[in-house]
Amino acid sequence: MTLTKSESLPLFLNGTVIDVETTEDKKVTCFGRVNGSHLWQLVRQEHDSYEDFVKKCLNELTYCRHPFYAYVKAFEEECLGIRVEKELQHSPYEAKRFAIQVLHLPDCFKGVGAECMYAWDKYVETKNEFYLSQIVAHNRACLIQELMINAADQL
Repeated sequence: MTLTKSESLPLFLNGTVIDVETTEDKKVTCFGRVNGSHLWQLVRQEHDSYEDFVKKCLNELTYCRHPFYAYVKAFEEECLGIRVEKELQHSPYEAKRFAIQVLHLPDCFKGVGAECMYAWDKYVETKNEFYLSQIVAHNRACLIQELMINAADQL
C-alpha cells in the first residue's frame, strides 16, 4: 500500500508547488505538493506498482490550482510527464539550501536530495520503513523551502 501524509500550513499559495524524490534512474519514490494551504505527500513502497503510483500522483494534480511551480522545472516535468509553468531556481545548478534557509526546518539530509536515492536503496535492501520516513521528511522540507522561495519572489 502506498503511504500518504497530509497537513495544513499557515500560508496560502495561489498555485501548486510540486517536488519529487527519485531513484538514480529517475523513478519517483516520493511525490509532494502544496496546493493553497494544504501540503500532501505520497510515498511509494517497494511492492507498489510503479505505473499505479505515478497515476495516483498525476490524479492528485488534476485537483490542484495552476500555475505549477517546481525548483528545477525540467526535472519534475521529465519525471512526471507534466507541464510546470514556473521555475523557482534562480540560476542553473543553484543548490536549494543556498537559495533560501528556513531555520529549524527538519531535514536529515540537510538539503541534499541525492541522499534520497541512497535511502531508497537502503529501504529496498532492509525493508525498514525508517528510510521512507527520511525521504518523506526531506520532501516536506523541500516543499516548504520552495514555498518560501515563491513567497520571497513575490515581495
